[in-house]
Amino acid sequence: MTLTISDVFNEAWDLTKRHGLTFAVFFFLLAVLFNGLLLGTMPGGYWQAVFDNDVAGIRNYSDREYWPNIVFYVLQLFVYVGVVVAMLNLARGGKTGLSWRSYKLPLSTYLNYIGYSLLSAILVLVGILFLIIPGIYLAVRLAFGSIYILDHPDADIKEAFRFSWRATEGKEFTLLGLGIVSGFVAALGLLLCCIGVYYTIVISQFALVVTYLWLLDNNSLKSEKVFYSSYSQTQTTSQSAEAPRREAADQPQPAEQSASPKAEGNSGSSHQNVSSGYDRTKY
Repeated sequence: MTLTISDVFNEAWDLTKRHGLTFAVFFFLLAVLFNGLLLGTMPGGYWQAVFDNDVAGIRNYSDREYWPNIVFYVLQLFVYVGVVVAMLNLARGGKTGLSWRSYKLPLSTYLNYIGYSLLSAILVLVGILFLIIPGIYLAVRLAFGSIYILDHPDADIKEAFRFSWRATEGKEFTLLGLGIVSGFVAALGLLLCCIGVYYTIVISQFALVVTYLWLLDNNSLKSEKVFYSSYSQTQTTSQSAEAPRREAADQPQPAEQSASPKAEGNSGSSHQNVSSGYDRTKY
């Protein structure tokens, strides 16, 4: 099956028609809350510069007050966790949408998710400093690691980087086209009194989730995915299958009819010695 932009957005639009309103309202309330809190942290001099239309003063205060931006960025990442988990469930045909249960993940998953998001953002920023194109390339190749972590709570940052890098290999131009179209779709919401942007953002986010699920199910990593999630189970099954064969090998073999009682006793004693020295931990 080939990944196409039309298929992705058809599926994203269908999901948005059924579940988009809840997410759009959620995004709107978050924007009001975060922007209100962020503006509330600005000093009085900033507002004076705004009233005086002092562009240099506004920029000066904005550059100095960067810590609140970092804090709110991390908070937005935390909130985004529940959105992604809910969208993954809905895209797979589940009935549970956005709820508090979407945030019930191990602490290690949150730390890995935030760590991956920050590291990938830094790498993309560094790439942009080198003639922009490397940054765009890295943004495409690393776009799906954070979703992978939320979809696989036991995965670590290294595994997420490996998945995103290999899953996007050979699909860079298609994924770049998806990103450009998603940006245009999100921007269309600005034409609807700016309120519509929250609904078009939902379409773009569902498109990202649909693309991730396609990459997860239709690439050469399927064997590695099984390895990541089922390695211990496979090993246990393999060892369980080997156990009867080893136990059968350990059992004394019937003596030949022509063998003497003495030889038969020696044979059993010899096998018992070998069996007692059999180290199962080596296999």
